Amino acid sequence: MVSVYGTYGYEATIGTGQINLFVTQRSGMVEYSRDCAGSTVKKHVASESGRIIVNPIEPVNLPEEVTRFLEIQFDPLLLEPSSRQTVYLTFPIEIGVFIAAQGDVHLLDIFSLNQPRYSLYGLPDWGYITRWHRSALHHEIPATDPLREGVLALEIKNDASTWVEVSRAVFDSVGMKIYYNTFVSMWAEMRVINSTVAETNFFDRPLVHGMTRSLEHYTILKIPGLHREEFLMDAGLN
Repeated sequence: MVSVYGTYGYEATIGTGQINLFVTQRSGMVEYSRDCAGSTVKKHVASESGRIIVNPIEPVNLPEEVTRFLEIQFDPLLLEPSSRQTVYLTFPIEIGVFIAAQGDVHLLDIFSLNQPRYSLYGLPDWGYITRWHRSALHHEIPATDPLREGVLALEIKNDASTWVEVSRAVFDSVGMKIYYNTFVSMWAEMRVINSTVAETNFFDRPLVHGMTRSLEHYTILKIPGLHREEFLMDAGLN
């Protein structure tokens, strides 16, 4: 599998058959073009020197910024009281292209090979619109296409004194920490409070040694006051 992820100069041709990116420079102008499954974009940037960075980003941006929450539905898992279990899920990939110059970074493009699906977690008058993804539940790291799906290691801790069944997890993408090499990964935790309530958050660590951390879209946006570490799932775990 040929990956598009990495750092490039202002003269680069990056191609996989599914995704093709072209970067050229003429007279202090950078020309950027992209073809992803027939969807094309062309942009011009006034910049003398810098870098192009391509990496997976938080998968909540397309076709537009409808939500910042990701919901993953998976095969039901029954947890005994006061237990802990790590499972592996998949999540959809969106790819960000950044331009870094003069000590600053700007988001140039976002694209994906996936067609986004959305759902509602909670009730219409107080719930959350979520980017929805269906995943199988794996007991070890699954093989994935790194241009389409990443691997989420989810540590589920049942703090309740009863058996609890879980079949979905909802996350605030502001806290996502994405890493990549030959595959894309995140590491998260779900702390089950009772049979209907849980709390999720992310760990800032790679799934395996030697992975590179992605630039984060929300960090680049620099929106004042936009910070959240946990998401409270108070509308059910199934």
